[in-house]
Amino acid sequence: MPLLEVTNLTKHYPLTRQTGPFTHVIDQVRAVDGVDLTLNPAETLGLVGESGCGKSTLGRCILRLIEPTGGTVVFSGEDVLRWPRETLRRNRTQMQIVFQDPFASLDPRQNVGAILAEPLLAHNIVPKSEVKAEVSRLLGLVGLPAESVSRYPHEFSGGQRQRIGIARALALRPKLIVADEPVSALDVSIRAQILDLFQKVQREMGVALIFIAHDLGAVRQVSDRVAVMYLGKIVEIAEANALYDNPRHPYTRALLAAIPSIDGVKANTPKVEGDVPSPIDLPSGCRFRTRCPFAEAICAEQEPPLAAFDGGEAGHASACHFAATLPVLEVA
Repeated sequence: MPLLEVTNLTKHYPLTRQTGPFTHVIDQVRAVDGVDLTLNPAETLGLVGESGCGKSTLGRCILRLIEPTGGTVVFSGEDVLRWPRETLRRNRTQMQIVFQDPFASLDPRQNVGAILAEPLLAHNIVPKSEVKAEVSRLLGLVGLPAESVSRYPHEFSGGQRQRIGIARALALRPKLIVADEPVSALDVSIRAQILDLFQKVQREMGVALIFIAHDLGAVRQVSDRVAVMYLGKIVEIAEANALYDNPRHPYTRALLAAIPSIDGVKANTPKVEGDVPSPIDLPSGCRFRTRCPFAEAICAEQEPPLAAFDGGEAGHASACHFAATLPVLEVA
């Protein structure tokens, strides 16, 4: 049974205009526009796409940090969107988040000991007499010395602060963590350490992970499956190796071609031209067609569903009319 099932999830932000004392809704920003996905226990799902594609909004809607416009989010067999406030608060222990900015997400007025003890006390995770020992255990789990408890966030490096954020997310022993761009603000060498830490934590604690990033190289290191998002929709999803070795959507190919490589580049991947369209005025048919080098007339007339295609592996789905016939990638 999946740990998480998301069905037709949407988040639309209304655009309003004031006319005298009246406010009129004139349009909508479709940040998340009908997303379906599943996540199994102890699985890592990578969620990738350009900035502004809706991936962070999707992650926060799943946790109800942002209230979705519609759809369902079933977690451990229960619809999260139907939980009253008290039930949601109680079940926060099972769903946690690691934020992108490790400094802004930590209270600068509290030392590390207080930051990690707060969720333990608020949810009665351990008896008060054991809080100090549990804080030390969490610090050790993320590779920080026990004496860090008396220090404040500004006394740590960016990578160390992100470790504190991960320790805080793990304090409540969750079943699911949404990691929202957790390495994008870090130096390359520190990124590798944090990615290794996520893998270590998952092995030891069996937590499921939604890993949000725009860097497909980082996502490949930690993910079992990868979902590619564009303008509020998932356009391709597959097992990690299948997606990287045989991408079946032009947008996925463009993202892969943009990864710097010392071994060679995808020789027959045309460059993607133009800017991302506005989520207020979306193109007809396929949303990627205005930038797609393979677009034909049908792409403007019909929106392709996210579906399996001829010759694809089990679980590999692409929202492209030509998923089965795109040319095989070659490496120069």
